[in-house]
Amino acid sequence: MKFTFLGTCAGTEPLPGAHHTSFAVESGESLYFFDAGENCSYTAHLAGVDLLKLRAVFISHTHMDHIGGLANLFWTVRKLEWVKKTRNAFDPVTLKIPILDTFEGVWKLLRNSEGNFENSYTISASRTEEGLCYEDDTIAVTAVPNRHLAPLPDGTPISYSYRFTAEGKTVVFSGDVKDMTDLCPLFDVPVDLLLIETGHHTVEKVCNQLSENGLHPKMLYFLHNGRALLDDMEGSEATAKRLFGEKAHILRDAETLEL
Repeated sequence: MKFTFLGTCAGTEPLPGAHHTSFAVESGESLYFFDAGENCSYTAHLAGVDLLKLRAVFISHTHMDHIGGLANLFWTVRKLEWVKKTRNAFDPVTLKIPILDTFEGVWKLLRNSEGNFENSYTISASRTEEGLCYEDDTIAVTAVPNRHLAPLPDGTPISYSYRFTAEGKTVVFSGDVKDMTDLCPLFDVPVDLLLIETGHHTVEKVCNQLSENGLHPKMLYFLHNGRALLDDMEGSEATAKRLFGEKAHILRDAETLEL
């Protein structure tokens, strides 16, 4: 399973070499995106990720720093179909998104682009729901609501953390969380890698709260990184390794990982 981290920055103003949160997971002949911050498809294509293997996209919540590149991702897949004169490997492409109305806006944007967005693949969009929200022959994805955003008046959650399993490895992606207790339901099985945000937390707070709650991933990688961390990358990584161990790491844009 290969990860390409397309954007590792929180919702800051534009910063050199740091785009908003998104990462791609390649497993077998399938490609999956988790969040879709600005420029995610641009970075993926230039990094050699085969976007014509796109199978599913999972959005943690619909803030702009997590969906700003979503329309362009779908548009780029369509463009590559035309340029390479081939079809996307999967139809439909699945989209799991906490607020379905947000996708309606994305869809209008695409339809009002050239060609009414007519192409060989369709997008099957549905609202993220708690529990096992997606499964195919390659990956199984579980969603758990978190407290980053308050639910809608009818109680519908609009912010999620995800756990996925592929090739015998289990990964938790925090999305944005109120604190580490939001992740407890996802740690009822051993976790090989935790991808944790620091846009709203310090490295020290993350490490201490994980320990206090008995959450012990084998590897701890930081993304959606906020200004406090970005202003002192070396010092923050030293703190992470001191508190968690050598398997702690602060991600940079375009970095890859084989798990």
